[in-house]
Order: sequence, then C-alpha cells, then structure tokens
Amino acid sequence: MVLLVIFSSLTHLCYSTYILFSKHTNQKGYKLRKFYLSVILPLMGIRVQKKGLVNTKPALYVCNHRGLLDFTITLNYVEAFILSKAEVRKYPILGKGSGYTGVFWVDRGDKNSRGSARQAIIEILKSGENVFIFPEGTTHYERTSMDFKIGSFEEVVKEGFAVVPVALEYKTGRDYWKNMNMVQMYFSQFGKLFTRCKLHYGPALHGYNNAEKLCSDARKWIDDELISMQKDWSEVWTES
Repeated sequence: MVLLVIFSSLTHLCYSTYILFSKHTNQKGYKLRKFYLSVILPLMGIRVQKKGLVNTKPALYVCNHRGLLDFTITLNYVEAFILSKAEVRKYPILGKGSGYTGVFWVDRGDKNSRGSARQAIIEILKSGENVFIFPEGTTHYERTSMDFKIGSFEEVVKEGFAVVPVALEYKTGRDYWKNMNMVQMYFSQFGKLFTRCKLHYGPALHGYNNAEKLCSDARKWIDDELISMQKDWSEVWTES
C-alpha cells in the first residue's frame, strides 16, 4: 500500500507538472494510464489471463462488475473513456489522477446526471473514442451478471454504434466486493500474494435495431463466458 501511494502520488505530480507546459490530450491520457498500470499491476501481484482482441473503435465496451480492481484490469488493454460513480472523484489522488486518463462521472442518485451520462457516451463515441461501462451499476456476489441498465444500449442503437461484451472473473471470493468499505476490500484482496483473474473480450455486436435484444445478447455472451471461465478453475464456483 505504501509503494502504491508513493508511486501514485509521484505519477500525479509529474503529469500535473507536465501539462503546465504541454496541452493534455486523450492520447496522452491513455499513455499515462498504460504506463501507470504497467507498473502497479505487477506491483500488486495481479495476474491476468487475457483472451480476445481489442480492435473495434469506436464502440461501447460492456463488462460485468465484480470488485475493486475491475477498472484497473480492464483498462490496461483498451483505450476508452470510462463511466464511474461520482464518489470516486472525491478520493485523494485517485479522483484527480483518473480524470486525466479519460473518466466521466455520474451521480447514481441524480436522474439528471444519469441522463447527462447517456448523452456524454454518444458524444464520446461520435468523436471516435471508445467508452467502457459496467451496465450492472454495482458489484455483487452472483455467479453470473445482474440485470443490465438498458439506457446506454438504447443510445447506441439509435446511433448505430457497436457493443463489445467483456467478461471478467476472479479465482477467489476474496476478490468479490460486497458489504465492505474500500479499505476492508483492499486488505481482503491484497492480503494474499497474488490476485488471479481471467479477462475475455468478445465479438463486436452491431447492426441491431432493438436495444433490448442487443442488451440481452451482450449479457448472454458474458454469462456464458463466466460459466466457461469458472469451470475447473474457480475456487468460488466449483461445479462444472
């Protein structure tokens, strides 16, 4: 934790100083994120088995939501803006630093904020950038995904953009975030030598004219992939 805080603080300070003399751009933000994650993933003992190619742009990437590290792991492999809850913006260092790398905030309790988020997703896609979201809206301890919020899918269908489903699974239950604050979750997750996970990127889904069908197909691909990942590997879901 000490090393993580020190490295995060130094990275934030250096980049904040850098952009005083050079204009910040999305590409610079992506490079900052890639550099940062290339250091902290090994530092934190995260071991990722990745499958699938990330080559669709612009697209809406949708992933199931397990725990604290979901953002960190998934964004190491795709250049995308990410939708995050507004509370994260208040976190020391993390809030400001993540803003540099392509984050837009949504207050889950504010209907106006959610509507603005949907509009922001489309504007970002129209600019040629990817967007990455967790459409369940919360973490959980279920074997497969919870219901997806359909709003983003409705916007994507209207504008004709592709959706790329992404499945993420952890080997142990200690990596699932439920009924803990961030500090408790941190020690649950990193009180072991390694954090092992599987990350699979699916095929681009496009050409849909029905948001419910698109949402259902994306969720089904993720759920099928989760079951496949768990077989003979997961310490939580042991049945085949």
